[in-house]
Amino acid sequence: MKPFTLLAALGLIVLILRQLYPDYQRYMRIRHM
Repeated sequence: MKPFTLLAALGLIVLILRQLYPDYQRYMRIRHM
């Protein structure tokens, strides 16, 4: 498996997660505080 394929798969997972959890970014921001 090439690194590019892994990166593409990771990006796709992030996209799906963003669709499922719209508040994900807000949650991450709170966590960084």
